[in-house]
Amino acid sequence: RALTADPGLLTHLPLTDLPRRLGRDLASWPALWRHRDRGRLVARAAHAVVPLLAVGGHHDHFTDDTVDLWHAWGGPSARLLLGPWGHGLTGAPGPGAGPAHRPALGELYVNWARRALTGRLTPGHHGALALGDADLWLPARSRTAPLTLRPRPVHGTVFTADPDRP
Repeated sequence: RALTADPGLLTHLPLTDLPRRLGRDLASWPALWRHRDRGRLVARAAHAVVPLLAVGGHHDHFTDDTVDLWHAWGGPSARLLLGPWGHGLTGAPGPGAGPAHRPALGELYVNWARRALTGRLTPGHHGALALGDADLWLPARSRTAPLTLRPRPVHGTVFTADPDRP
């Protein structure tokens, strides 16, 4: 009902203002933003029953937590968007961030929330990530078997340093 009454509800930052925008007290809301128990949320993520939208930046001090949460999420749908940003996301672009790295996040949040509230999210883990200095967004992969790279010798397995032939 709140989104119907105010379609722009989730497009405003900071999210800490949400209770004021709703016009009601959310007793646990301030504590949620103050308290940080590293790993506790990720440890409980497998038991989630709601969808997840995780948005983060490669240059944010919460990047590992964001990705770990997405990987561990047990809810019906988990989305990840990771770009070349700092903690302020598109408002804090990191090195190499270009025009392709400035999605309209408010619009993205609203569209995701509408799809989640109407049961129209595709099940499973899906995501996109972008690296600086490239205009590409690549699909994020959920963890599977670890990739083991083995060296493949081109000119033998011995290297001799020769200062006369660098």
